[in-house]
Amino acid sequence: MELTFESPFCAVFDDVLAADDLHRLFEYFRTVDFKFVHETRANMPKHLQSGYKRAWRLDEGDALTGAGFAAFAVPDDQLPADIRAIGRKWADERGTLFYPSSTVMDVFIGRLRTLALERLSEWIGQPGDDWIAFTAAPYIHPAGVGMSWHADEVLYTGAFSFFVHPEWDAEFGGEFLIYDDAVKTQVADNWRNRQFDPLAVAAPVHPQAGCTAGRFIAPIPNRLIVIKRGLMHKVNKVSPLAGSHVRASVTGFFLDTKVAARVMG
Repeated sequence: MELTFESPFCAVFDDVLAADDLHRLFEYFRTVDFKFVHETRANMPKHLQSGYKRAWRLDEGDALTGAGFAAFAVPDDQLPADIRAIGRKWADERGTLFYPSSTVMDVFIGRLRTLALERLSEWIGQPGDDWIAFTAAPYIHPAGVGMSWHADEVLYTGAFSFFVHPEWDAEFGGEFLIYDDAVKTQVADNWRNRQFDPLAVAAPVHPQAGCTAGRFIAPIPNRLIVIKRGLMHKVNKVSPLAGSHVRASVTGFFLDTKVAARVMG
């Protein structure tokens, strides 16, 4: 594994898994019971999961997602009793499997957990003190699907995306876009990227939204992107040139320790 880019806002790692493990993970995607994101709200208990998912705009296309996974930052015997109990209850209500799950996903989740414990504190904070667990779910973006500008800053200390598809061409789109410190020219204070979809969650006001430039990160296979809390980011729509190729990723969040009991409860 190689750290190929880093800034105060994000890190990019390449060659995260061995080639055979990456292939096994993509083959696992072929077996997943995917649903369109607006068919399920996986962050809700099972009896509340059906319905419109407001994190996705109506015009962002039909992304698909599968059942989720989670891993604690510390071993069970080091967890506060209340967090351990409600964490398991939270997972059971949502059909989420905790690591180790006895699935192929353990290969990636174990790798990410080790990385998070040893090398990611600059972007996601310290395990236990700042973040208590992370989630991971498979996502599929076919041609025409993306996600508009937003920031994940209320419940999480950071987020990640890992690309599982076996090949990707520069013309296929699907780039991960971020605002950062590239240009400091300010835009209008009332800039709101989601105001034209009345059902979507509004983008939060954040200082980095004042930048007028940033970076794009290509979704090449076996690449992991980790971003800091509050970073404005976007998934560019997959191009029609991708044809039947899909942007396949494992995406998730590092849960803020301070809100874990309230969120999981």
